[in-house]
Amino acid sequence: RIVRLFPSDPFVDRRKWLGSLGIVLYDPKGETEAVCKAHDLPYRLVGTPAALSEVGQGTVVIGEGLSLEDRRGLAETLLQLAAGGVPVLCLAPASGSFPFPGGGDPQPRRVVLGGCEVIRELDKRLDADAWAPDGRVAAAGLELSTAGRGALLSVAPPPRGWRWLEVVYPQGGRLIVCGFGIVQHWDAGPTPRWLLLRILERLSEG
Repeated sequence: RIVRLFPSDPFVDRRKWLGSLGIVLYDPKGETEAVCKAHDLPYRLVGTPAALSEVGQGTVVIGEGLSLEDRRGLAETLLQLAAGGVPVLCLAPASGSFPFPGGGDPQPRRVVLGGCEVIRELDKRLDADAWAPDGRVAAAGLELSTAGRGALLSVAPPPRGWRWLEVVYPQGGRLIVCGFGIVQHWDAGPTPRWLLLRILERLSEG
């Protein structure tokens, strides 16, 4: 049996790089911000969706457990930011929906929907199936639905839906919606911590 040991803080030698990302955090619940504070992760906090729409550079992070349904237009704003070249990470939204990417201009270069296999694709050392105490690694899923003439990816409780949405735009922007309970299970082991690091690395690829 292979036993892997991980440092408790995956960011210990990455502070300078993290600072270069220019993380802009929108987190009304405050739980994701608490994780950032505990690990001395650099970020700038914004208090309104309107402030997010004005971001022109950096990396936008939406705190885990946010209701998109209660903040109408936020999902569209996140897609617009990514289409304009800004990396965006939305952590396990609690409710709401995203327009299916591709209905506007510019068209995305790639749209990926995935499940737990994404975790091993990001880091083959990580446990993709059972790192949460209750065995439920997903906090949210995305289901395809319709609205009028358009298509939506609506937030659904697990085990329904895809756990991962990644939209890559030609200008270098990227939107990742991560349904895994990273903040919820932060202290359950190395997987959620290292998964967040790997996702931030993916976003920085452009």
